[in-house]
Amino acid sequence: MSFTRRRFIGTGAALAGASVLPFAPARAAAKYRRYNSTGADGSKMLDSYATAVRAMLKLDPRDARNWFRNAFVHTIDCPHMNWWFFVWHRGYLGWFEQTVRELSQNQSFAFPYWDWSETNATTKGYCIPDKMLSGVLTPLSEEFAPYISSFGKFHDYMNPALEAYWATLSADQMQALKIRKMDNLKALWVQVEKEMFATTPNARYLRTGNSCLDDKTQVAVSIDTVKVGLMAPNFDKFNSGKCPQHSGTGQTFGVLESQPHNLTHNNVGGVGHITSNYGFMADNLSPVDPLFFLHHANMDRLWDVWTRRMQFCKQPDLPDDPLYGSEKFMFYMNSAGKPVTQILAGSYTDMAQFGYDYEPGSGEDTVNQCNTKLLAAQAPNVKAAIKGGVAALALPGAAVAPPAGHPVMAQVTIPYPSSASAPRSFAILVNAPAGSTDTSTTSPNYAGTVSFFGFMPDMAGMPTTFNVPLTRVLPTLKAHAKNVTIQAVPIQAPGGPRVPQASSLRAAAVTVW
Repeated sequence: MSFTRRRFIGTGAALAGASVLPFAPARAAAKYRRYNSTGADGSKMLDSYATAVRAMLKLDPRDARNWFRNAFVHTIDCPHMNWWFFVWHRGYLGWFEQTVRELSQNQSFAFPYWDWSETNATTKGYCIPDKMLSGVLTPLSEEFAPYISSFGKFHDYMNPALEAYWATLSADQMQALKIRKMDNLKALWVQVEKEMFATTPNARYLRTGNSCLDDKTQVAVSIDTVKVGLMAPNFDKFNSGKCPQHSGTGQTFGVLESQPHNLTHNNVGGVGHITSNYGFMADNLSPVDPLFFLHHANMDRLWDVWTRRMQFCKQPDLPDDPLYGSEKFMFYMNSAGKPVTQILAGSYTDMAQFGYDYEPGSGEDTVNQCNTKLLAAQAPNVKAAIKGGVAALALPGAAVAPPAGHPVMAQVTIPYPSSASAPRSFAILVNAPAGSTDTSTTSPNYAGTVSFFGFMPDMAGMPTTFNVPLTRVLPTLKAHAKNVTIQAVPIQAPGGPRVPQASSLRAAAVTVW
């Protein structure tokens, strides 16, 4: 594909003096701006957003602009845990933003973003924006109740429209659905009922009076974690793993997807706090919750930050692989409720497709930071021996005292959850006593938490590798470099199924980015 080849060649090899360049590449002025949701401009956009959500709830479900019909686009087509995660969600938000713009009657509308890396001025915590806690911007509201008060009511309301839609699908679309075990409508509804649906009282776990992210999610969204994700040295490490097609899954998670993205989804939905009846944000019907679009606007903003950093540093910001750009995204709908004609992933690598940019937010200061001194061939990569669920390894000096700007990373491999109720999140502990259950964020052994988003039955038991920054535990790494241990301890909800710690870690390694 020309877009990858052109940008790859244009960036060239790493330059020793790249970090002293005076400015990043210029870009054309955007027509629309996505503002921070906590600012005055973002607050105005939320008012328009509420107007549109209210209008979409009232649309007949045979109209593809209906609020729930749009959520099903994500259910049947969204990629997670593969390298199309960022680009697919950019296209999804971009087309839906146009629908909101039209139905809100605000021709300047653009999604505000939830910058979870900044603290709330009142609570001093990392919290849901206040306007998202009441009215039609929360699925807990009475305006959602007529549709989601029970699964039966939701099914009866949506099923005739989905039956009619299913009859229009092409052979290529049906093949993509087959990969997701959704090759017929009944199979889709089974997954929705078992894993994705929530009644009104349970539609969002975080709410007024309990609106702040928990301690482990706060570490995941902290600027320290986010900056490590933004310092990823290439596209493969920034994204999640390469995959044959976007309906499948890779076997490697990028930092930003596995930590701020996944933990925020799960925490808002109640994963780790309750054992069942998770809120919508905890699975693939998550766009039912209006908070979804603010969350993903921030993820998209961070992709833009990373892209501009790579361009500033004269590094490739897209893969030189035609597979990436030629992948087909066949389920998007436009503001007229019709299928879009631009279905190739390559159409969505540049924000110019939708004419927006971002008000600067957390992580912006990384754009002119280049970490080009350490080449991948020079980075230490030490594999661990696993015994009884504990990884053990000895580290060379380069792994505990790398050059500035090069984070030390653990690569931990954990099997995909065995069921929808099994633990999805795992605390990574370094040099903790064997069998330790202390997963508190104040522990000197706590490196961070990794998490799976949603549950896909066909993936149960699949080994999955996470990249975990070890910034928080560098003192213990330095003190015990020749005798380092790593454990992955499941975060289990009170009263939930107990999972032996020894079964949680399949492989581990330490490397430097």
